[in-house]
Amino acid sequence: MGLRITTGIYKGRVLKTPPPSMTRPTQERVRQAVFNMMMHSIEGALFADIYAGSGAVGLEALSRGAAHVYFLERQTRAVNILKENIALLGCHDNVTILKGDAKRMAHNLPQCDLVFCDPPYGSESDDLLFLNKLPAETLLKEDGHLFYETTHAFSGDALIDFSLQESRKFGDTTINILTRK
Repeated sequence: MGLRITTGIYKGRVLKTPPPSMTRPTQERVRQAVFNMMMHSIEGALFADIYAGSGAVGLEALSRGAAHVYFLERQTRAVNILKENIALLGCHDNVTILKGDAKRMAHNLPQCDLVFCDPPYGSESDDLLFLNKLPAETLLKEDGHLFYETTHAFSGDALIDFSLQESRKFGDTTINILTRK
């Protein structure tokens, strides 16, 4: 099974994906909705795709005009597929892959304009624990946005360095949009 790039210079290109047992790719309609929300911020942006899997979200960002994408993924097989997808698109110069656990490696990312984080679905406390260990000023530029995919809306009161701007529901997927406090 492959995911396709929906818009931009790589529109229509089909990407390889890891087996469903390894990752849970963001649905095409959710990706399109997220990129519609980012529409005015994507051109020239530094973008991070945390829990990247096949890299579909980050590669879509490149296709739509992001200047550079940082991929963070720990699974070797997923990283190998991500490298194949980068080779397929010929975009080596505009990407950096960081292999390792997101909870430890996210501190190695530069400040980004836009961050997409799609961890394995877990409990709200796991998601909040991860976010609350990340100093927002380390990850996001002052006017940056983090799009965090979960099965539930966050409670803004439980966040330390981030402010919840809004949560949008797409079937069983929720996108929480966060900024720096």
